[in-house]
Amino acid sequence: KIGTENVYVLQQADSGFGVTTVAAVYPADSELAKDLLKAVEDTNEDLGTPEVYKTDKTYWVTQLHDQLKDMAFIVKVKLAEWNFWKSSK
Repeated sequence: KIGTENVYVLQQADSGFGVTTVAAVYPADSELAKDLLKAVEDTNEDLGTPEVYKTDKTYWVTQLHDQLKDMAFIVKVKLAEWNFWKSSK
């Protein structure tokens, strides 16, 4: 909802076809969000610098478009590679 603050848990796949997805959303003042932020704060792992994203719908539509375009390019390259190896005996 516009004007609210939330904690988003993002999942980013390791493959070239992986699309970043929202795994969970918690209201910023909820106990789950507070527990999550405390766990992140208490870990010894280097998780990088926390960031605040202020984006709109246009940003996410553009991101999705770009990811789909990249995926289509990879499929095109892999099909060309497959055709090359299939025809060379």
